[in-house]
Amino acid sequence: MSKLMGGKINVSSTEGVGSSFEFVLPYRRSKLPVVKEKVKQKRAEYEQFSGQLLLAEDLPPIQKMVSRLLERMGITVTIANNGQEAVELAMAQSFDLVLMDMQMPVMDGIEAARTLRAKGNQTPVVPLTANVMEKHRQQFKEVGCETFLTKPINKKMLMTVLQRHLNKAET
Repeated sequence: MSKLMGGKINVSSTEGVGSSFEFVLPYRRSKLPVVKEKVKQKRAEYEQFSGQLLLAEDLPPIQKMVSRLLERMGITVTIANNGQEAVELAMAQSFDLVLMDMQMPVMDGIEAARTLRAKGNQTPVVPLTANVMEKHRQQFKEVGCETFLTKPINKKMLMTVLQRHLNKAET
């Protein structure tokens, strides 16, 4: 048993069975008031837009993070889990912008963007990628992507892209 910050740490172990760890820390209620205003202020920091956006991303945590960020700005987000789904959705309904991960299963973002253009879909496609080397930039240009967003997302760059392709929301 060890003392730490007024608490205790207990460890027990039985060979062939396993180990158990217990951390006990003292708790005392804070006298500081909870301020809920900060959440409202943080949301007000984002410019508001209106529009339909297709997010093609295969990783659920990134889907959730990016869609929440965009939804806070008033944007309606539809998610595609791979490039093939993105092509199918983009051909079936109208979007103002497509944010496209470049490395996805089934069909990658480069091939999906190429397929959209071959089918006559002119919706702006902006790669959302960690691949930022010059050869990747060239691949993006070859399939009609004028710009791209990096992972992790630079909010300033994201705002520039959204301002270029979406309408500001009427307040």
